[in-house]
Amino acid sequence: MVTDRVVTVLNRRESITLTDPPFYVENISGFDSLDVRIVTSQGFGQDGSSLVNVYTEQRAMKIEGAIFAATTEQMQALRSAMLNLFMPKEKLTIKHSYGGTTRTITAYTEKTPAFKFTKVSKIQTYSVSLTATDPFWYEDGNSLVEMASTKGAFRFALAIPVRKGIIFGRKSTSKIASLPNRSAVKLGMTIIFTAKGEVVNPYVLNVYTRECIRLNCMMEAGQTVTITTGQDKTADSRINGVSEDYIGHVDIAGGNGIFLELDVGDNLLRYGADGGEEYLAVKFVYANKYIGV
Repeated sequence: MVTDRVVTVLNRRESITLTDPPFYVENISGFDSLDVRIVTSQGFGQDGSSLVNVYTEQRAMKIEGAIFAATTEQMQALRSAMLNLFMPKEKLTIKHSYGGTTRTITAYTEKTPAFKFTKVSKIQTYSVSLTATDPFWYEDGNSLVEMASTKGAFRFALAIPVRKGIIFGRKSTSKIASLPNRSAVKLGMTIIFTAKGEVVNPYVLNVYTRECIRLNCMMEAGQTVTITTGQDKTADSRINGVSEDYIGHVDIAGGNGIFLELDVGDNLLRYGADGGEEYLAVKFVYANKYIGV
């Protein structure tokens, strides 16, 4: 029985901690090791082979455990709760806590819970199979780095001196930020451009590698453009409550269409724009990822 860790499963409506009574976990598999596929080619008369690519397979996971209930009515309610949690096509978040470290992964139900009666009427066993299309585990909680943001500079109770006024906030003027990647692999991230006035062609540059992602557009005051890099590459704009797909504004033709990722270690990023740079604020959101728990 798993007693030294905490396993919690969540969907949009439900959550169950499978290691808390009346639920118990007997065995978990697929939470640690990854299947790696190595693609090679071999020419005529070649000794050995040449490496073409190396990539990780999706992660297959299985949870086996037991349910304890005092009555058949309680048992049926607990079974229904599990069935409502592990719904087909429903995106699940799996949280695993051990030794003071919590990591999360997104998965889908491959086989809904199968229950078995035991010789003890108050106990039934279950098993459920899951697949994580993104095989990596992520730290619980994102890292947020804000540039050219405004931070509050007052506290309550508030007293405003006569004829002197008060400073309500201070704007950070830094255009360069350090984003440490503590993982053992490259990381995707979310880049959020926010315009306080007209901004022309905003960009983010990796100072070390000179790689750059640039938007070909004129941003209006109040407009936000959110770019996601990594496995999912997206770009969306939002202004006055209206959203728009902005992937066509990423500067592919100009050679600045690289969806920047964070290299292992320190990353020094600079933001800018061809015009209206003083009206631009940028946020970076990312989470370190790991091959197992």
